[in-house]
Amino acid sequence: TFSVDANAVTFSNLNSSNSYTDSTHSSVLTTSTNAYNGYVVNARSTGPLTAPGATITDYASPNSAPTTWSGNAFGYTTNDASLTGGTADRFTNGGPKYAGFTTSSPGDPVADHPGPITTAISNEQFTISYRVQTDQSQKAATYQTTVLYIVVPSY
Repeated sequence: TFSVDANAVTFSNLNSSNSYTDSTHSSVLTTSTNAYNGYVVNARSTGPLTAPGATITDYASPNSAPTTWSGNAFGYTTNDASLTGGTADRFTNGGPKYAGFTTSSPGDPVADHPGPITTAISNEQFTISYRVQTDQSQKAATYQTTVLYIVVPSY
């Protein structure tokens, strides 16, 4: 089984009082499986945050080499300290590191539990935290995108 704790995230109104930044939202991914070789959860978005006539770009760092946050963009971090697909602790070593969502299938790994698994995995949770930052010149609007989480068990 696989679940995400909420099907929508609504960021705060970005303004001077919050330095045009919101990093208070996250999604908890919960997985249970008896797949002998474990599982991986991939994530991808359908595109950057967009509103009519405006875009907030995706954070420039890739999943394989996340960085300490800088600049104006939309990105994520994961609390999975042993994530595959690059240096194991690349998101957690030295504080949170961020990456931008890819739009390519199957997405990038954001949580996993590699095998072999000798006892079924029950309700294992990882947290994906989001951050959006703009500057005062960003058009005031409601921006949207869709993030898809896909769990792939490996038998």
